[in-house]
Amino acid sequence: MYKLYLDDIRTPKTEGWVIKRSYDEAVIHVMEYGFPNYVSFDHDLGDADAKTGLDFAKFLVELDQDRKST
Repeated sequence: MYKLYLDDIRTPKTEGWVIKRSYDEAVIHVMEYGFPNYVSFDHDLGDADAKTGLDFAKFLVELDQDRKST
């Protein structure tokens, strides 16, 4: 497992994080490598039309629920 850092600007102050700069990058990573142990969410991920850290949190919840129902 791994730690996922979702932020379009900042970089984590400690080592060991997988850094993703957008919702789409984070989704692709999770689909390929599975759920992270920890996530650091930034809310605003770029311009006003970009999906947010909240959207990514909802994606994780829905993905987990879908996997449990099958």
